[in-house]
Amino acid sequence: MANSKFQVRASLIDRLTDLQPQFGREPRPLRAVNRKQFKKSIRRDLSWLFNTRTPTPATLYDKKELKTHPGHHIL
Repeated sequence: MANSKFQVRASLIDRLTDLQPQFGREPRPLRAVNRKQFKKSIRRDLSWLFNTRTPTPATLYDKKELKTHPGHHIL
């Protein structure tokens, strides 16, 4: 059962991302994916959504307007 396919709709990011801009028309996104592909897609979507791969620049931590109390940052 771990390798069996289950029906899911392609993620919004998959449907909106143009992987082949040189073609005017693209095939419909896959509707059936395996569990591994589904989990990979979820991790990628959350990474894009929350921008988890981009660290906060150290210069932002020194801005006075970002501090609520001495030593406490809003970030």
